[in-house]
Amino acid sequence: MRLVRETRIEPEGSNWINYPVGFILWLFLSTYWSFKTCLGVGSELKGEIESCRIRHLVQMLYLAWFKNLSPIEYYENRFFLKERRSHAEYFLPSPRQGIITRKLHEWRNTDELDHKLQAYKNLKKAGVPTAEVLEVFYKDSKREFTDDVSELEEHIGKDFFVKPLNGYGAFGVAKWTFNKDNTYTDGSRSVSPDQLWQILADEADERMSDDSDMEARMLQQLVVNHPDLKVLSRRSLNTLRVVSFYWPSGRHEILYAAAKMGMDDEIQDTINTTVSRVDLDTGRMNASTAGPGKKGNTHHPTTGHPIEGTVIPYWQQVMELVKKAHAVYPHLPIVGWDVAVSPDGPLIIEGNCNPRLMLIQLHDNLPVTKTSLTDLFFAWQEHRANQSHK
Repeated sequence: MRLVRETRIEPEGSNWINYPVGFILWLFLSTYWSFKTCLGVGSELKGEIESCRIRHLVQMLYLAWFKNLSPIEYYENRFFLKERRSHAEYFLPSPRQGIITRKLHEWRNTDELDHKLQAYKNLKKAGVPTAEVLEVFYKDSKREFTDDVSELEEHIGKDFFVKPLNGYGAFGVAKWTFNKDNTYTDGSRSVSPDQLWQILADEADERMSDDSDMEARMLQQLVVNHPDLKVLSRRSLNTLRVVSFYWPSGRHEILYAAAKMGMDDEIQDTINTTVSRVDLDTGRMNASTAGPGKKGNTHHPTTGHPIEGTVIPYWQQVMELVKKAHAVYPHLPIVGWDVAVSPDGPLIIEGNCNPRLMLIQLHDNLPVTKTSLTDLFFAWQEHRANQSHK
C-alpha cells in the first residue's frame, strides 16, 4: 500500500471525520458517476462480460464509498471480475501511473531517449539494431543528413514509413510503398520520388513551429513483420512493448512484455489495436484484449488468425536486445521499448520514458503496485537520498 499512498490522490472527503462536507459531496458525486458510468459504458459491455448492470452498479458504489475508488476506474481496471475486485485498492488509475515514472526519472536527463533522432544515433553508435532513419525534413527545406535533395536518390526503390520526429500516437504517420513504374503510393495517391520529397518538405513547413522540431517529418526505411507475425494484422507493423528496469546496483530486469497488433486497415499499432501479454520465459502470446473491460480474444478481431499460443520469433534475441538497448541509458530506471521482429531478427523502433504501465494491469490480475516496480521505486528513492547526503 505504500506505493499506492505515494501516487494516489484520495478523493475529497476521504477523511470524513475532519471533512464531513467533502464526505457528503463525495457520496453524491460518486453515486452520480456510478449511475452515469454504468448506464453509458456498462450497456456496451453487457453482452461481453456476462453480468447485469445492476450488479455492476452495486459494485461501483461499494468501491466508491468504502475504498474511495472512482467509478470511472471500474471498467478501466475490470473490477467486475472478482479476482481483481478483491484487491481493487492496489490498482492504479492511468493518471497515477504517470506519477510513478515521473518520480523515477526526476532529476534525470531523459532528452536523449525522448528525442527520437538522438535516441536513434545513440543506439546506432552502441551497435544496437534499430529502425533505419534515412532523413529528417525540417522547416524551410532543411534536412538532417543531406545537403542536396538529389542525394536522396540512393533511397529510391525502398519502401518508407513517415512519422513526426517527436510526436505521439499515430497522428501524422504515412506508409509509402514503391511501385514498378518508379512511383510511390500511400494508398490514396501515386507520386514520383521528387514529388514525395516535396510533400515531406511541405508537411514540415506546414506543421513545424519555429521553437519546436516535434512535427519535423522523419523518413524511415519501412520495417516489415516476420512472416509468423505478419498474419496477425492486415497492414500494420506489429510491435512488442517490453518494459525494462535498471536497479541502482546495475542489475537489469524485464518486468513485462506485450504484443501490439493493429486492427482493420491501420498502418500502425498505436490507436486501433489489440494487445496480448507475452510470457517472458517462452515468448508465447496470451489471449488479447481490445480495451478496458473487453474479454480476451483468442483470435485477431480483424484477420481471424490465432493469437493465443503464437510464439514470438527470435524471443531470446528480443530479451537480449532490450537489455543491450537499456545499457545505453543506465541512468534511467524504467523504459518501455517498442521492438519490431523482422524476418532477419528483432530491432528497436523507439524507447519510451513513460512505458504505459496500464498494459500490465489490463491483462494481469496482479496490480502494478504488487510487482517488483514497488521495490524499484523505493530502491531509487533510497539511492537518491543516500547520494544527496554524500
